[in-house]
Amino acid sequence: MTKKMTITIVGSGMMGSALAFPARENGNTVRLFGTPLDREIIGTCRNTNRHPKLKNDFPPDCTFYQIVVFCGKDIETLGMFKGAIQ
Repeated sequence: MTKKMTITIVGSGMMGSALAFPARENGNTVRLFGTPLDREIIGTCRNTNRHPKLKNDFPPDCTFYQIVVFCGKDIETLGMFKGAIQ
């Protein structure tokens, strides 16, 4: 049996959001964090359970956060537009 993990994805653009699908579909807990550039995206995800540019709803139990301090993660992955890193 595979250990289920908490996966924290920083960056809620199309790439970061797309990573949430296989992670959650494999039974992991997924937390999607938006950077300061992602405020509108995170708001839409919270209200509709869908990224504004993706066609599918997020799998159940994905949670969406605006960037704050976080801890207690098993895996961190970064899905961020390179222009957001300066």
